Amino acid sequence: MKKPIIKLVVLFMVIIPLISFAQINDETNSDSTSTANATDFDTNSLKKEKRQGTTFRNNLSIHLGAFDPWIGIYYERLVSPYWGFDVAVGLVGGSVGTKVYYPKLSPGKISFYTGISEGILLLIGSKHYIPIGLTYPGKKSLRISLDVGPQIFHDTSEENQIGFSLKVGKSF
Repeated sequence: MKKPIIKLVVLFMVIIPLISFAQINDETNSDSTSTANATDFDTNSLKKEKRQGTTFRNNLSIHLGAFDPWIGIYYERLVSPYWGFDVAVGLVGGSVGTKVYYPKLSPGKISFYTGISEGILLLIGSKHYIPIGLTYPGKKSLRISLDVGPQIFHDTSEENQIGFSLKVGKSF
């Protein structure tokens, strides 16, 4: 039972960055063809606009939910407007993972996301969590996220469960 779960996790860890890269490439190609015909072509401002995507790259939040940690501090670093890495630390557990956003994160607009996280709770053990949710990065750096998804335990004697999390914090 463990081998299929490990294969699934590896598959997600490989596919999620590829999807993000494909979306970024597609956006870059469509932007370059539309701006190539413009008379006032400014390459420096175009490169800067593509790099930024969203003005906030870091997020620090309070994390509440039925995934490890149940209560804790959550940090996320966006690699691109479509893709980010996260770490959460609580009193008796923690997690680390990655998320893909669509459409790209933009202040004032709701984005959907999915990803995979590896969590550990000291008394129960480790498990995978596949969040499916939405996030709202406010225009003044407030960010609210809500997700739900399956929790798959490494220990086959444990029963798989549905998890959820709510994160409220500040982007900077």
